[in-house]
Amino acid sequence: MGLSKFFCLGNQNKGATPFKDYSTLAAQPSRPKTNVIRTWIDSLGILNLLGSSGPASKVLVGTQEDVDSAIALKHSNEHDHQHSNQSALDAVSGTNTGDQDLSHLMVTDPSNTISGAHSAAVGTDHIITGDNCFASGEANSLNEYAGHAEGHGHEINFPYCHAEGFINKNDAPYSHTEGMCALSYNMMQHVKASGDFADGSSLGVAQYSNIIARAETGENTPYDLFVGLDESIILMNNKMNAFRIMVVASDENITDGAAYEFKGLIKKGSTAASTAIIGSVSKTVIAESDATWDCNVSADTTNGAIAITITSDATDVVRWVAFVELVEVAFYS
Repeated sequence: MGLSKFFCLGNQNKGATPFKDYSTLAAQPSRPKTNVIRTWIDSLGILNLLGSSGPASKVLVGTQEDVDSAIALKHSNEHDHQHSNQSALDAVSGTNTGDQDLSHLMVTDPSNTISGAHSAAVGTDHIITGDNCFASGEANSLNEYAGHAEGHGHEINFPYCHAEGFINKNDAPYSHTEGMCALSYNMMQHVKASGDFADGSSLGVAQYSNIIARAETGENTPYDLFVGLDESIILMNNKMNAFRIMVVASDENITDGAAYEFKGLIKKGSTAASTAIIGSVSKTVIAESDATWDCNVSADTTNGAIAITITSDATDVVRWVAFVELVEVAFYS
């Protein structure tokens, strides 16, 4: 290595052979003067080159075939030529079923199949067709944009979803499932389950879910709270649901406000028209500074949903938020 004292003047192990062995350095040495390259072997046994400024360069040694393969993979990635932040690990072992855009990273096992752009997998037997997805564990299926699954056997069919645990399914956008055998069916729903009543193949038969509904009003006519812009709180067919709903309201000056709690039982058969409250809804008015405001819960037989209906006054802009909890039971096979 030339006259580099950090390489050539290491601790020599003198022996009977004509070779010289040199000690490694645990830390980077001081920088050399300008126009001089300093070399040393780090604790991993890798040769390092250090100049008077900038980061150290590491020298990795391989056969000519190794070098040719690395160069070919690097230059086949069009994102690299565009100076993006695409990882240099674009083609680590796996089965890339995409085109020349090698922005699919399959780590650990060739059983992973990824055709979604900018998607990645760690583990085995994943199938990813959605773009910008990530899976870890085994046998997860991500079919829409920006899905994230960790664990075993999850199925994500809508964008921006997350599943964790064992055999959960996301059937609505922006939803989260966890535990075992959880099934989401409302936008922005959070679902947790602890299995089913048999072999772990029935989804949604024993689970807890929660969701947030909201609305902003400036009139004194009844108005339903929605999830997102206009989504009802849909119930699954052929299921019994115990519910608890907390509602809060405030005017824009944070002067007038209201809080309510509702508890009850609601069922839905095979049609929306079969949705019905069993017994009566327990309503508690926790606080209400404006007596003209009101909130009630009922069965929505048009959409097969829980309806949270509020009334404000005609002079204030009022925002309403409801936190809806469901404990759900069904006999799906």
